[in-house]
Formats: sequence, structure tokens, C-alpha cells
Amino acid sequence: KGDYVTVRMLYTDANDSILHDSRMKPVRFQLRQSPFAGSMEEGIMELSEGDSATLFVSADSLYDKVLSKEPGNTIAKPKAGSFLKFHLRLARVQAYNDAELEMALNESRMIEAEEKSLQNYLKEKEITAIPEPEGYFIIKHSEGKGEPVTNGTVVEVNFTGHFLNGVVFDANKGKPYAFAIVNNEVIAGWELAFRKLKQGDKATLIIPSKLGYGKAGLMRPNNSTYV
Repeated sequence: KGDYVTVRMLYTDANDSILHDSRMKPVRFQLRQSPFAGSMEEGIMELSEGDSATLFVSADSLYDKVLSKEPGNTIAKPKAGSFLKFHLRLARVQAYNDAELEMALNESRMIEAEEKSLQNYLKEKEITAIPEPEGYFIIKHSEGKGEPVTNGTVVEVNFTGHFLNGVVFDANKGKPYAFAIVNNEVIAGWELAFRKLKQGDKATLIIPSKLGYGKAGLMRPNNSTYV
């Protein structure tokens, strides 16, 4: 308990339907107090680094003690007595202090690399806009004449999202994408930036990862791989 573990994991329901697949991107987390008897965490504590195993975990206990307490949970309560199957490989075990130091160093390197990429992009595109205090940019191309965006407003937007290298990772398809200006419905960068726009505006937003998809990344819903 207290160690950080890195696992490659695939878990399924009792009928072997895949619920989550992190084999391509291992998951690292700290082993804390087990949420219930027979949890995945308890199973992992029976393993050593390099071990592979299948853990059978009570689906209704997982729902009652963990999933039902998560905000926005939409998963239906499973049938009593059903199990989930966690197929995993324990790739790494780290003491708390070692893991925390490594994560801090990695984050520092990533922040430095991201800032360098951003500055190169701004220079290459000859962008002179001043960043907002939170670190994102709004580059207006044309002014609209409609209503300003305020808290609770439902926004419809045509957009294309791309990385700094120009590769497109997302876009609305056909009809505009609609969302409400409320906390956590979209990425933080959109929440902040759209409050400074009005209907009809055309703009480019440059959003740092901390206001975008952050450490978690953006997952494709159809196959559990990462964009």
C-alpha cells in the first residue's frame, strides 16, 4: 500500500465484451486503501513486478463502492453476483518517493518542451497576439454582430481542432457542435475563451495542454486508443 504501480490492462464483462483497454498506454496509479473486499487493488497486491494475471472482481461491489460515487456516472447497476475480468500485466512497481520524483521531472520536461513548441509555432506563423492570463490565445479573424456568450449560454460552433504540426484531430461533422457554457462540459480552454466571444465571431484559439486534454489525453470512444 502506498506504492505506485504501472499496469497494462484489458478488462471485460462476464461475456468478454471489452470495457476498457490500456494495453497500448500503461496506467500508473498509487495503491491506496482497498475500496472493498476482493477489489482489483487487493489482487494487484498479490502480484510482483513482471507478473501477468486475470482478476475476477465483483461487478456489483465495484458499482456500489466506486462507480456509483463518481460524478456523472451513467453506468447501470450490474446484476448481483456478476463479475468483471481484469486481464493485466504488472509492468512496474515504484516506491512512493521514487515515483513522485520521476513524475515531477517528467512533467517539468514536458512543460518545457511544450513551451518551446508553442514559441516556435508563434514565430513561424508570425502571431503577435498577447496570451490571456490563463495562458491561452484568442486570434480574431472577423467580428460578429450577435449576442455575447455568457454563463449558461448554449453555443453552436463550426470548428476544426489541429495540433501545432497541422494534423487535424477533431472537427464538427455537418451540423454545428453544440454545448452549454457550464463547468466541465468542454475543455477548460473553451470554457474560458468562448466567454470572450459573441455570435458570428471567427477566431483561432491556441490552447495549452493544461487547459485542453491534460495528462489524461483524448481517447477515441470506439476502440479505447488515444488521439
